[in-house]
Amino acid sequence: MKSAFTLVELIFTIIIIALLASIAIPKFNATKDDAKTSTVVTQLSDCISYAGAKYTGIGLISLDATDCKMAKKCFDITIKDNDPKSGEVIVKSGSGVTDAEDKDKQYCKRAYIISDRNSLSSSSGKKHDFGATHVVYDN
Repeated sequence: MKSAFTLVELIFTIIIIALLASIAIPKFNATKDDAKTSTVVTQLSDCISYAGAKYTGIGLISLDATDCKMAKKCFDITIKDNDPKSGEVIVKSGSGVTDAEDKDKQYCKRAYIISDRNSLSSSSGKKHDFGATHVVYDN
C-alpha cells in the first residue's frame, strides 16, 4: 500500500489553515495600527518638547524637527500668528492634515483621542505656551 494523503485530508488541512489565517491577519493589522498610533502620539509629544527646548535656548519656536514633520501627518501644528518669538505652539486634532490619505486612517483617529486625553491637542486647538521659559543671556 502506498502511504499518501487522501483528498479529504488535504481539504481539511486547507480549511484549518484558512481559518487560522482569517484570525491572524486582522490581529496583525490591528497591531500595526496600534504601533502607528503610539508612534504618532510620541512624535507629537517630542515635537512639542523640541519647540519648547528651542524656544528656551534661543527664544524662537521652531517646528523643523523630523518628529514635527511626522506628527503633521495627523495633526495641524502651527506657531501662534506665525511669529516664532511668540512662544506658543497650537496643536489641532485632524484639521489641516498634510496627507489626505492619512487623515482617514484609523491610527490618526485613535491618536486624536489619546492626544486629547493627554492634553497634547484638541479639536479647537490646544495652546502650548513657552513664553515664560525663554532664557535671556546677559553679555
